[in-house]
Amino acid sequence: MLAFLFSLVAATTYPTCDAIDSCLGVVNGTKPLPRFVPTLPNGGYGHTFTTSNCLDGTLPLTESCMCGTTLINNYASYPGYCYSGIGNSLAKHDYAFCAHQFGLNKNIFFPMNATQYLQCHCYDPATGISQLAHVGKPMCTLGFARYEDCDLLDGTSANKAKLAPYTGAIWAAIQLLYPHESQRSDRQPSCQCGAYGECKAPTTADPNNKPYCQYLAEVCTTVKDCGIGEPWAPTGIFDDDGCACGDETCMHGEICEYQEKDGKHMFACSWNGQSSEVGSIIKGSKAMSGMAFIFTLLVVIFALFACICTIVTYCKAKKI
Repeated sequence: MLAFLFSLVAATTYPTCDAIDSCLGVVNGTKPLPRFVPTLPNGGYGHTFTTSNCLDGTLPLTESCMCGTTLINNYASYPGYCYSGIGNSLAKHDYAFCAHQFGLNKNIFFPMNATQYLQCHCYDPATGISQLAHVGKPMCTLGFARYEDCDLLDGTSANKAKLAPYTGAIWAAIQLLYPHESQRSDRQPSCQCGAYGECKAPTTADPNNKPYCQYLAEVCTTVKDCGIGEPWAPTGIFDDDGCACGDETCMHGEICEYQEKDGKHMFACSWNGQSSEVGSIIKGSKAMSGMAFIFTLLVVIFALFACICTIVTYCKAKKI
């Protein structure tokens, strides 16, 4: 009850964040931009802002205001950012909100000389989910920060372009974000494989990294995609690590088979049309054993019949 009364009093005292001088001044050009906007070209300088940018979290605000139903205390030395969308609102002082929130475009960070310009908040006002995107993980989807999607056709390229080592300003920025050797994995380029897989290229320090994206299975693998319908054959006599069939690994001569069942993608390796899964092998072995038993029984019967015929013939010849 007290919180409701406080918010009610605050709402009658403070204007909304799109109606304060530090917002309107930047919009109409009478006030300078108080801080770089990390995900806008040239840091936001020369950009044409509107009052909606005071509510989508990209424009830094230097006065206290109402961000939705939340009072945010802003100062010239401590700007704040308000994201007030349909649903929940969120106010932050550390980093701006990302300019691209919906997974269609990656956020490009500028300039790269301080951590506050290398990160931004992904935010989904419908759920309240929020994560920090950064220069190496620049995509936002439903409030989650994501890497750029892996290339789909990665049977030979292994996403080489997106997993190439960082260089120049981007490498300097990544080192600034992750300065310690213990953060080595975070400093390596990655790409997003579905909702959960994050593929990385093998390195001397991390030779077991998985660069190949099996997109339907949403997993990363150390070996290339098998393709569908063709038996796997290695490129060299000592190069038979198998191939990826979803999250399965097919070996020399096996075929990757795929089907969609109840909305799920099912993968299996087969040999001459028979699955290499343990259960299928046992079933196949039982079937083969049954057939072998029947064949052996028939051989024995024919052998007995032949023996009887031989004995009868012998007896007739000797008139026994």
